[in-house]
Amino acid sequence: MIRHTVQKGDSLWKIAKMHDVSLEALIAANPQLTDPNVIMVGSIINVPEMWGHHPSTPSQDDTRPGITYCDSTGARPCIYEARANETLEQISRQFMVPLTQLLYYNMRYGKREPLVAGSRVIIPDDLGPYPDLPGHIHDRRYRR
Repeated sequence: MIRHTVQKGDSLWKIAKMHDVSLEALIAANPQLTDPNVIMVGSIINVPEMWGHHPSTPSQDDTRPGITYCDSTGARPCIYEARANETLEQISRQFMVPLTQLLYYNMRYGKREPLVAGSRVIIPDDLGPYPDLPGHIHDRRYRR
């Protein structure tokens, strides 16, 4: 995680573009923000780091040991190859993964951004290494 100190003229959108992450992923990484439209100069913003390259430019660094492509066994974590115009929001429902957690692992994409066919989406395991993300099914602080 990168820590960005807010400068005069910064906005979450500008910070997201500067670090090549989606605005939704940036917001998901900063649950301390009560209003994402208002950030104060000098405050610290968490910027999630990309673990690999964009799916259109695959390389050997794009997969971590132990992560395989999703199949009928349901084993997780896994990598799902998106169909054309599919969104993270749809994939979140399909795999029953909280959208905020899916956004965290797939920072390059917005929740409603249509994906290109073959885009690789990380589907985390049930608990994942980040159980304190807002909206996580096991985090009672965020239940309503």
